[in-house]
Amino acid sequence: MRSIICLLILAIIMFNSCYKPEKTDFHPNQTISSSVISQPDSLTGKEFVFDSLVWTPDENRGCASFEMENANFFNNPNRNIGILLKQDGAVFWEPVVRSFGNAYYQSYLYNIFSDRLYIWPSPVTPLLIGKYFSIRIAFL
Repeated sequence: MRSIICLLILAIIMFNSCYKPEKTDFHPNQTISSSVISQPDSLTGKEFVFDSLVWTPDENRGCASFEMENANFFNNPNRNIGILLKQDGAVFWEPVVRSFGNAYYQSYLYNIFSDRLYIWPSPVTPLLIGKYFSIRIAFL
């Protein structure tokens, strides 16, 4: 019985001594740059303009609203974007502010949720329903 245990111990020692870990180029003191870990955002620095958009009714808010679905643009709700809006016939572009809670703004608000961009006027108004507008989205 003792010889069997000795043979098992000897076999375990031999097996462990013959094991060679897979060679890697990483050393514990080596740092990995963040560019290797994360891919750069391919939309950064690009700008898109969407014309002839129409305000639609939002039954939840009782006002005009707009919704755009685009998984490539809005799949990251933390992506840094800038949005400008111009009503049909207007000369100037107006900023669209990111909505954080129930803050009151005299402007247009936006939020991104489930790969969709939502825009609505603040204060809420049904007067825009059916009217045309354009948006400019810049990926910063």
